Amino acid sequence: MPANTPTQAKIGYGTRLACEFTTGVYTDVAEVVTIGPPQPVADDVKVTNQDSPNRTHEYISGMIEAGEASMTLNWLPNDPTQDETTGLLALSISGATKNWRITTPHTPPLIWTFPGYVKAFKPAIPTEGAMTSEVTLKVTGASTFA
Repeated sequence: MPANTPTQAKIGYGTRLACEFTTGVYTDVAEVVTIGPPQPVADDVKVTNQDSPNRTHEYISGMIEAGEASMTLNWLPNDPTQDETTGLLALSISGATKNWRITTPHTPPLIWTFPGYVKAFKPAIPTEGAMTSEVTLKVTGASTFA
């Protein structure tokens, strides 16, 4: 960018994380503070052979490990999107795979959808300050973007 061009940076405020708790209906998870989207990583496949230039290993991209997504939230034990009956805690107990959607507030929004299960639900209950929970989602397949 030229020196006098203003930044194109955006803040993440207003981004939503939703779960398809009920088939066909995405519901925003309550009071999400931070979202760490999935970080897919491709395997390295070594394809070195007798003709590889300069005795140097050669590689091609292999299968993709879909990765994990994470979130920090203000833990609301009685909220239906977080509780042990229908919410994130229930999903961590059942191991059920659900569809998840991250939607940015920008125009146009980035809509990132992926399947996954709740791998970890780690609440923290401090003497002072808000109760929080760190949640990790194991992504079980390919992400889609819209």
